[in-house]
Amino acid sequence: MNTSSTHSFAASASVSASAINFVNNDLIPSTVTHSSQDDLGDINQSAELQCLLQEHIDTTTFGNTTEYCLTQFDTILCWPRTPRATIALLPCLDEFQGIQYDSTQNATRYCQANGTWEKYTNYDACMHLPATVTVPEFEPIIELPTIIYYIGYTISLISLTMAILVFAYFKELRCLRNSIHANLFFTYIMSALLWILTLSVQISLRISLGSCIILVVLFHFFTLTNFFWMLVEGERRLMIYSAEYLLTQALHRMQLFPEL
Repeated sequence: MNTSSTHSFAASASVSASAINFVNNDLIPSTVTHSSQDDLGDINQSAELQCLLQEHIDTTTFGNTTEYCLTQFDTILCWPRTPRATIALLPCLDEFQGIQYDSTQNATRYCQANGTWEKYTNYDACMHLPATVTVPEFEPIIELPTIIYYIGYTISLISLTMAILVFAYFKELRCLRNSIHANLFFTYIMSALLWILTLSVQISLRISLGSCIILVVLFHFFTLTNFFWMLVEGERRLMIYSAEYLLTQALHRMQLFPEL
């Protein structure tokens, strides 16, 4: 077997090829590395046309008797002319169809011993990169209302807690009306507490989807109980007003008809 020699093969319009090791007599597979141009990452129509043009030039110039796999476009990357029985490498794309990839890794494709490319291109090493989203430090349209809500809920939480403590401490305040009000205050306290807790968790902690759903469900549950105790208070007042009305009507009849 002859010693391997360094062969520099022609670069296509969109790809430049680096040095490769090729064995002349025995077709022993070796690895060749290609570096793509910066604009190749865009995979636009012009790059594809340039690759197809280079493929046509290679076919016209070398035909099928060449010791190389001719330039070929695989719908993503343009693979340049590569020696037979060689694994060609190309850097992964920086971005493709809006998705970021790890360009430090390489895609591979095997040039078979008969001078044809393998149909499968190995892009397994081209891993997705997490999308980098730049969040502004302060967005007035979003942040300002949130701050106002946070302050309002905090004030409500403190004042309602003090009101319940007053109802619980002074026994002479215990009556049906104050009991209804205490339950109404408690639902407001839980609603405010869950809103503050949900916001704080979303900002500072990463919790599971199930935990987030539980917090939101509890928040809406106590919001609904607010209206329930309002209904109870309204019904109590209606009963009082109805009793007063019936009592007034009864007294009025007694004045008109004292003999009854």
